[in-house]
Formats: sequence, structure tokens, C-alpha cells
Amino acid sequence: MENKYFCKSFENLASFHAYLNGTPYSKTFAGRSHDSVTGTRSFTGTDSYDAAEKLLIEGDAEGAAKIYRAVNVKIRQTAGAGTKTRRFSSVCGGAVNVPATLIGLPKSMYNLKKVHFETGSKVLTICYNNNASSSVSVDEKVNASAALVAAVVELENRGYRINLYASCSAYEGREYCANFVKVKDSGQYMDLLKMSYPLVNPSFQRRHAFRFRETMPGLSRNWVGGYGCSVTDSATVATLAEKAGLNLKKIVTYYEIKGMEPAQIVEKILS
Repeated sequence: MENKYFCKSFENLASFHAYLNGTPYSKTFAGRSHDSVTGTRSFTGTDSYDAAEKLLIEGDAEGAAKIYRAVNVKIRQTAGAGTKTRRFSSVCGGAVNVPATLIGLPKSMYNLKKVHFETGSKVLTICYNNNASSSVSVDEKVNASAALVAAVVELENRGYRINLYASCSAYEGREYCANFVKVKDSGQYMDLLKMSYPLVNPSFQRRHAFRFRETMPGLSRNWVGGYGCSVTDSATVATLAEKAGLNLKKIVTYYEIKGMEPAQIVEKILS
């Protein structure tokens, strides 16, 4: 019997949120109790699914503060990127475009805008599969995520531009289900407030990833109740990413980097 794959990728947290809220429960999970909703605070890290939704949308300030304290490095503007001011014609602005005014064009004023630009530095796309068993404490996840963030900072200080995906993946028999969400784009600065929820808060795995499985059509009834076993090895994650349309060469998992120093993670990513 061949493996079956149920995998999707999302370009940002907003598109992941929109997908979950716009997709009904699958036939497998319809009319049943949903762990994404009924999960306890001790297991999920939040009081309710609505509370987790707020963190997904607005960011996890508590989680960001924990990472800031643990990282102990200065997070600065993305290396290899910057902004410049560009003038453009508009219907309003701070200076008159005399030629346009004389011929009666509606856009007869000059205005200014900041334009993001990137230099030719190398782009690295990294996926962090932060699946962890219920025995792993939030502090342990914070320490691993903080080390990963510090590694990303070091890579950007060396001139790399980083795309960072967070993934949750599981299997039940020969069925595999995974979601991949980009939490940092190579052309954007590091926003720990938004990144901290998928990197640290267990609700990303135990509420939102569970909801992803609850809405995924085609999963067998074996997923009901247990929601599958966590995938913890990078080779399998790479296969699941490919099924989701991603070509991820740099994959790290919680169990691979736990206890590592940032320099060790950098070495692992660059190897």
C-alpha cells in the first residue's frame, strides 16, 4: 500500500488563518468533538481556540519577550536589504510636476515613498519543524526556538537573507498530513511578535495544526481522537514539503537542535 500525503504550504500567517477559517470540517471530523477547541490550557498553552486565534493574528507578546530574553543578541535590520526613497507622480504631494500640470494630467504632483530593495546576497530557505511531544515543556521549546532565532540573526549578519517556515506534521499509518507556514520572508525584517506564536506557543501545534487536520478532506477516521503521531525527522519533513510544493533543502527539527548553541545550528544549516 502506498503512502498518502495531505500537505499544504502558506506564504504567511494571514493566509494560513484565512484558510482555516474558510474551510469547513471534513466529513471525517464533522459532527465530532474537536481537540482544536476542547484542548485544555495545560496541553495547548491557551484557554480557548479564540485566544489562540488572537495570538495568531496579533502576535504573541509573551512568547516574543521570552525569546528576546533568551536570545541575548541584537536583532537588527536584515542584512543585504534596505530602503530608498523614490519619487512618483500622484494626484497629491509636496511638489508640483510642472510639465504634467501644463498639459492637464490629473497626476500633476510629486510624492515620495519608501521602496524596499535587496542586494545580491544569498537567500537561504529554512524550515523549522517544531513538533514536540506533550512531555516537552514550553521553556524547552522557548530555548530551542531562541537558539534558532539567534542562528538566523547570525546568518543575516553574515549577509544571508532568510526565508523561515514553521511546520507541523504527523502521520497515521501510511497517511501523512503537514502544514508549512512562512513566518519570515527574506525581504522583510525579523518580526518576533508575529514569529513567536508559531515558534514557541504549543497552541500552534495543538490547536491550529489540529484544526488544519480537522478540515483536511480525505483523512481516514483513524485520525479522530489521536490526531496522528508527530513526524520528528528532517528527511520525512523534506518529503512532505515537496508534496506541499516546496523545495526545502535546509530543515531542522526540535529534536535535532534541542540543547544546541546558535553557532552549532548555523554550522548545521550551512553544512
